[in-house]
Amino acid sequence: MRPMNLIQEIINFVSNGDLIGFFLKLFGIVLTALFIFLQIITSRQVVTMKRTVQVHDHNILYIISLIQLIGAVLLFLYALFIL
Repeated sequence: MRPMNLIQEIINFVSNGDLIGFFLKLFGIVLTALFIFLQIITSRQVVTMKRTVQVHDHNILYIISLIQLIGAVLLFLYALFIL
């Protein structure tokens, strides 16, 4: 491919809005991966809290943290495959 054709392809890619869409998708995937990491840390903290502190409703807290973790994974899969 000649250099002028490559430059023209890059200009077309940017002017069509494909570059902006690409970075928005990449940003969404990275943020959802960080959200999964945060939810893993939160669920680990709930387990640690259950061991150290006497909480009467520790099962409810654990279920809520698992629901958040499952939601984060589903959001990541949505960002990865749908976006």
